[in-house]
Amino acid sequence: MKNKKIIIIGIVISLIIISFIIFIIFKYIDKKNNYDYEYTPEVSDYPEIVVENYIHRVDIRNDFYLINSLITVFNSRCEDLYSEYNTQEDIDIASEYLYNILNKKYIDREGITIDNIYDKFQNIKTYNFLIDDMYCIQNDENVYVYIIYGSVGDISGLERDNIKYIVSIDKSNDTYSIIPSTSLVEELGFGNVKDEDIISNDFGNIELIENYNTYSFKIINDSEYAEDLFNDFKNRMMYSRESAYSMLDSDYASSNYPDFESFKNYCISHSIDIVTMTFTNFNKIKEDNVVKYICLDENSNYYTFTEIAPMKYTVTIGK
Repeated sequence: MKNKKIIIIGIVISLIIISFIIFIIFKYIDKKNNYDYEYTPEVSDYPEIVVENYIHRVDIRNDFYLINSLITVFNSRCEDLYSEYNTQEDIDIASEYLYNILNKKYIDREGITIDNIYDKFQNIKTYNFLIDDMYCIQNDENVYVYIIYGSVGDISGLERDNIKYIVSIDKSNDTYSIIPSTSLVEELGFGNVKDEDIISNDFGNIELIENYNTYSFKIINDSEYAEDLFNDFKNRMMYSRESAYSMLDSDYASSNYPDFESFKNYCISHSIDIVTMTFTNFNKIKEDNVVKYICLDENSNYYTFTEIAPMKYTVTIGK
């Protein structure tokens, strides 16, 4: 009986020893097959960043709206300089704001300081600014340069001047800078660009200036966009009739207004209707990659906008 107990105890001890040995063997195998190591990636592991250093027309709606909003801020601050209702404190605030959003190339070339902006900007025109076209070129991995062509008018609406801006944005820190419509735009080679032009100009990264030169995107939905198309054409019929005429669909124009004078006479004779017309509804259709916005006013008149690029279009008018 005693020998039997000894045998059982020996078997148990042997099983424990064997189990321990098996455990050690498996731990070693697992460690060998799953060892830690530090991997140093090769250059080829990273995607190549392609800088599109050629001019192209802006084709993204929210990009267009961003640049338009930055110019609107610039124009508003310029108007603050000369408003008869503003105090000296208001003028000082506007001067500081403008200085901190101006491009350094422009500041250096013109010898701009916060103290002399009031005198330097006497000839800057901003009234009723309308954008006719917008192009972009990628300066480097982060900096994009936008070239904006448009016009401004006087209070009477009878005279308009062509105007050009350069707006640079730096996507590394969401900052921007502006070159207003001066001869510098021409000197930098951006006076009259077209698709696929190649222009070499280093605008460099933009320094972040807190509370001044930062931007943020706003998502524009189709309803807002359609109403803006409607109001843009309305403004042109009131203040920039030659540009409005140029935007008429060619077949529609030849059938209804074979020359500018006939369209101008229409705008003058319907001036009250144009001033008071309001956007009420729209429909968006897409056929063969062509997008059309059919807008309706309060008198059930239809305005069909065929999109070429954001806020660039041809239009027909009729019920």
